Amino acid sequence: TVRTRRTQPANSGWSGGMSVRRVRTVGQISARIFGNVVTPPGAGVRSPTKYVKRKWQGPARLEYWADSPDRNYTLTRTLRALGLYQDEARDWREHQIKAYAARGKVLTKKGEGKKQRKKK
Repeated sequence: TVRTRRTQPANSGWSGGMSVRRVRTVGQISARIFGNVVTPPGAGVRSPTKYVKRKWQGPARLEYWADSPDRNYTLTRTLRALGLYQDEARDWREHQIKAYAARGKVLTKKGEGKKQRKKK
């Protein structure tokens, strides 16, 4: 059997009957009516509506990160040295590093690993 391709009538839908200019004007009119942002077809431009619709996260992020003492590390380091600020997590980490160093389990510098020791 021979298969034939079905053809669309000339005025069916967006592709066959409407010119590019008409599609563009219809898009602009509908954008004015419904408040959408128009991106021309084939322009290769992303639509900004996705980003405009999203809730702004600035205040939430500021509220979350504003009280973090690590944002100004030099200040917290100075305050720790003076004994005015105490960070238990950082104290514990420094204690662990000193304990590893006392046992001889210090991280090697770059280029001083096992492979380099075998070559010597």
